Amino acid sequence: MDIFPFLVTVFLLRSIKNAIKVNPHLKMWEKTVNLLITISIVLVTAQLVFDHDHVTRWLWNILLLSIIWLIQKNEELHSIKTFSYSVLPFVIISLIKDIGNLLNDTDHGRFNGYLTTAKGFAAIWIFASWYSANRQQKTLEKE
Repeated sequence: MDIFPFLVTVFLLRSIKNAIKVNPHLKMWEKTVNLLITISIVLVTAQLVFDHDHVTRWLWNILLLSIIWLIQKNEELHSIKTFSYSVLPFVIISLIKDIGNLLNDTDHGRFNGYLTTAKGFAAIWIFASWYSANRQQKTLEKE
């Protein structure tokens, strides 16, 4: 079971919540964010209860891509766009790994180690981007 997609989802949704707090014009997004939080909690619970990891991995990818698409599509959420870009490599690598697992390709087994390493670097990039965005946000709030 991989808990990291849940953590990435929490970071993305937390960033949207922080943007809502700073900008009162974004209040209309609060219901959507709360719905996405509920979906992610249901999904992580289903992942823990049911042992269908291959299904939940695809659902996490769909959820993360949907959140990124939501952020990219709406100009009101432009302050979070750069952070959402940092999540894309993680999702793309996850999709490649899942497609390889689905196809049971022999070449996939050879590249699985590389993909796992790349996924680790993508995770580090997400945390670094999140940390940087939070520092910038705190600096802006002080001014």
